[in-house]
Amino acid sequence: MSSAVPGSSAIPCWGNPLTGRLSAIRSIGKTFIQESRGEAVNMQRQKQKMVPWRIAALLFGGMLAALPLISFAASGETASLDSSLKAVGFVKFDGEITAPDFTLSDLSGKPVRLADLRGKVVFLTFWATWCPYCQREFPSLGHLYQQFRKKDFVVLAVNIAEPADRVKKYVAERKFTFPALLDSNAHVSTLYGVRGTPTRFLINRQGNIIAGSIGPRDWASEEAQKLIRNLLGSGV
Repeated sequence: MSSAVPGSSAIPCWGNPLTGRLSAIRSIGKTFIQESRGEAVNMQRQKQKMVPWRIAALLFGGMLAALPLISFAASGETASLDSSLKAVGFVKFDGEITAPDFTLSDLSGKPVRLADLRGKVVFLTFWATWCPYCQREFPSLGHLYQQFRKKDFVVLAVNIAEPADRVKKYVAERKFTFPALLDSNAHVSTLYGVRGTPTRFLINRQGNIIAGSIGPRDWASEEAQKLIRNLLGSGV
């Protein structure tokens, strides 16, 4: 199921993507799949004119539409990573999709640039203060961050278009242990094709988006810890 507040209907709050929002995801995915096929042709003809972030957004929507049907088949190290992604509900992207660079301010006003984190594994999540599913998963996400923060694991929690004072109060009350960033004009969330919260992407050490997911998760689970260990230890 999903929920929203007045004025936020364009960015709903996703619940379990396999239940209440599945029909909506499929609808979005069908549109994205149709568009992505056309984009793929254009990419071959006009590679220099293709916008990289558009590919990521299209693939994310299309992959989510096929979530129950995706087969994760590989061998060795890749098979282990694919299995870990699937266990935590991530949808793996095919090919190398460079994560769109951005610079956003944290709550102290310090600029944080994604490109500066190259060489680290980045957990990029988009959220809102009014989203109950975001609130539900933050404690376990904080636990995951604390466990791996000294091992090149970074969490960036991007708030979508809310007043800084509201975000600061929310973060202080819930004692975030990971950085919260302000996407004041929703430019970055649009760049990444975000259509609901929580939405998250995994970015590898090479700066490529390897997977995405929506809806709340238990990040303190053994499956989540195994996933991060695999990402930190793999060359993917």
